[in-house]
Amino acid sequence: MITKLIRSYYVILISCVSLIAQEVPKKMSYGKVSEEMLKLKTYEKDSTANAFVIGDVGRLYFDVKDGKWVTYFKRHTRIKVFNKEGYDQGDISIPYYMAKNSEEKVTNIKGAIYSLENGKIVKEKISGDDVIKEEIDKNHGVYKITFPNLKEGCVFEYTYVHQSEFTYNINDWDVQREIPVLFSSYNMEIPEYFKYQVTNSRYYTIPELQSGRNQKTFNLRITPPDGGRPELHTFDEDITVRKWRAEYVPAFKEEPFMTSPHDYLGRLEFELLSSNYDREFHSSSWKKVMNELRTSVSVGGQLGRTSYMKAQLEAIKSETEDPMQRAFLAFELVKNRMMWDGKATIYSKDGLKKPFLEKKGSSADINLMLVAALQELDVAAVPLFTSTRNYGKIVRSSPKMTQLNYVLACVNINDKIILLDATDKLLSFGMLPKRALSYQGVVMSDNSHVNGEFINIKPSNTDYESVRSSIVIGDDFSANAEVIYTYKGYGAYRWRKKLVKEPEEEEYLTKIEEKHSNVLIDEYSNENKDKINDFGKENFKVTFESVVEKVGDKLFYNPMQMIEKSKNPFTQEARKYPIEFPFPIARKFMIETQLPKGYVVSEVPKPIIMKLPENAGKLRYSVQQSGDKIIVIFDLKIQKQVFLPTEYGILKSFFDKIYQFETNPIMISKRAVE
Repeated sequence: MITKLIRSYYVILISCVSLIAQEVPKKMSYGKVSEEMLKLKTYEKDSTANAFVIGDVGRLYFDVKDGKWVTYFKRHTRIKVFNKEGYDQGDISIPYYMAKNSEEKVTNIKGAIYSLENGKIVKEKISGDDVIKEEIDKNHGVYKITFPNLKEGCVFEYTYVHQSEFTYNINDWDVQREIPVLFSSYNMEIPEYFKYQVTNSRYYTIPELQSGRNQKTFNLRITPPDGGRPELHTFDEDITVRKWRAEYVPAFKEEPFMTSPHDYLGRLEFELLSSNYDREFHSSSWKKVMNELRTSVSVGGQLGRTSYMKAQLEAIKSETEDPMQRAFLAFELVKNRMMWDGKATIYSKDGLKKPFLEKKGSSADINLMLVAALQELDVAAVPLFTSTRNYGKIVRSSPKMTQLNYVLACVNINDKIILLDATDKLLSFGMLPKRALSYQGVVMSDNSHVNGEFINIKPSNTDYESVRSSIVIGDDFSANAEVIYTYKGYGAYRWRKKLVKEPEEEEYLTKIEEKHSNVLIDEYSNENKDKINDFGKENFKVTFESVVEKVGDKLFYNPMQMIEKSKNPFTQEARKYPIEFPFPIARKFMIETQLPKGYVVSEVPKPIIMKLPENAGKLRYSVQQSGDKIIVIFDLKIQKQVFLPTEYGILKSFFDKIYQFETNPIMISKRAVE
């Protein structure tokens, strides 16, 4: 009895500790971590979480330094780690911006790890070696903070101050993360001198609290209306304090077929509308953004410089005068010569000559080089600035340079627009990589009529794959088969990508055998492997150890599983975010099977034709029997790229049916004796 009481006491005690630890604190003080939090084993509202944010507190305020307006952003973040899978939360990146003679600074960086050892709280501070400053391109860099000694059950925290003269460039405040957040608080103290537009997220709205007001004295250097020498003025300024606070923020869960989480995360975005009491309006335009890029040495300044590839361009000029052929040859020249270094950017860091000679460069180096080559060849071409799918969609109503991180070559031949990307050697002419299929881009041009205009970015190819298979099943239910795969568009690109990844044919075939159990590849050949602008083809002769499954006195045969093994990506009951296919999909399978002598299909399934609304997709499935042969036809098309969450139910049912055909076998039996 006493033992039971003691156990009950400890259960109650542990429950109380857990509840106390997960109460939302009103504020958070650096260095004060509770023993209850360190003892916490799970997050009550999400038991699957590897870690959670205890608190994330940000404060943005304005001051004057050296007679100029400066923003200061102070942040304090504390995170609880439950297990090793949560250690990656200890890799912190703080972006900074630089332009002309000014650079944002990150100062007062502090960090510490707290853990329990022998019942006592132990604190370990990070050192200067754990903070690294890296330059990404001419305008962007990052401070990286690493917490190298995280332990299961520990808590770590960090603080820093971000200082900036770029009052028009205030970073977003991300409330939602891949782990839950107990509370997130953001205060913005805005002098009357400035006006900002704050945009709340669509899918997770951050509650705004009641605003407040106070006053502050500033010493600002102001240039007189007649030009003259700047004079120092002291004045009192009304300050508007806006506050946002969110509690028990759920972890952001990525869903299949979605673009960047940045498009859906709960966050606040800030845009400067005006300053100097509405005397100066800062709402930009895409034309202004493009003009800034056009006059930049690292972008527009590189387009007229092609002497480093003069010989190659002269050879193209002498070969043809046809603009389309010249465009193709220039694309092949740059694509085959250059190796992409994996960096997505809009600036050429060191100019284009150096990357050309070294045969390696960023996306900007390669595609600006292509534009320069096309212009030198008298082909109408301009840069098209966009964002990659994992970076976030461009918002037209908010013209900002920071929305752009990628550039393409935009060609106009006989009023036909062709978009080119030379960063991938496996891309055909006019085909864009998946990362660049981000719906729209902005034109940079010397022609003021088109400069800053938007162009839709659409896939010019389908992800196409077809299979023709002839299968003969023996009396022992083993089978021999001839299988022909044909790939086009993104299907051909994906196939060639696999061949590059597994250059040794033996290893490539072994991977296929591992994917399909009971399969032995007897003969193999392929066609057009290196003809990037053509379709691809594979020819197999294979042996299956057994293709018929016996269940009781019934026999089942599944021809679809012999050529296609995949999983339904749409298994969740509901969907929060849009479904976004990067390109149209087409699958065509025709499988002819000769059954063992004397066997037939017990019951031939009825043909099925399914259509999605508005011609968004179509599925045709049929099983035909003639004597001891059966022919299975499976024809699938997904033509619509974006489905809204409200359309998810229909799409899920459609895919459920697709995978039902892939997994449901056909019952066969011996022919009845007449």
